[in-house]
Amino acid sequence: MRIALSWLGEFVDLGKVDEEELLRVLNERSVEAVLDEFNLHIRDAFVGEVVKVLPGEVEVHLGFKRVKVKGEGLREGDLVIVVLRGGKVLGKEFKENQLLRVEDLKVEDSRGGILKLSRDEAE
Repeated sequence: MRIALSWLGEFVDLGKVDEEELLRVLNERSVEAVLDEFNLHIRDAFVGEVVKVLPGEVEVHLGFKRVKVKGEGLREGDLVIVVLRGGKVLGKEFKENQLLRVEDLKVEDSRGGILKLSRDEAE
């Protein structure tokens, strides 16, 4: 059975639990567990809409707040993923609010750069 850590976090306070440590504890105390390389916990990453383009940065509406992040080549209405300061993606901790880039996901994609979503992908 596959369970997402985000789902598990709805029932148990995972706080700042290290994914590898959680895996070790689960294997020792209950069930055989593995981490799917691509589906490692993603913490504090949200889809938002670019609402204002400024020189060298954009303002993104996340639904619960607006944040300014460095970014170029975007237009108002673009859908992007913002990782908030302290968030984690595939083991990398973000030191400041930042737009998610294709390279952050460790996938090969000829587009590179800032990850933009279509309206269908965001739903």
